[in-house]
Amino acid sequence: MRVSGDEYLRVSHLMHVSRVAPPPVLGSVATAPARKTSGAQVEFSAEAQEVQRVVSIVAQEPDVREDIVAALRERINSGNYHVTGEQIGEMMVRRFLADRVD
Repeated sequence: MRVSGDEYLRVSHLMHVSRVAPPPVLGSVATAPARKTSGAQVEFSAEAQEVQRVVSIVAQEPDVREDIVAALRERINSGNYHVTGEQIGEMMVRRFLADRVD
């Protein structure tokens, strides 16, 4: 899957936001002994849960949206699909930048 346009900006922002600071260095500070627990428990933030939900929805979608392809094919064949050189260049740059995120 390719990421472009606004998606690239969101991914780029998340990469900066999700960086974790290194843990603090423990010196001579006394720490409490570890308690025995029956199992590990993890809680995800609301944002992480939303990301997981969106990822599962996207995974269920087909790679090619046939309805959009059919509509574009019809416009091209009828001569009603016009793209400027500027639009093509902009999309090429967006795709290039999106590919660099991988």
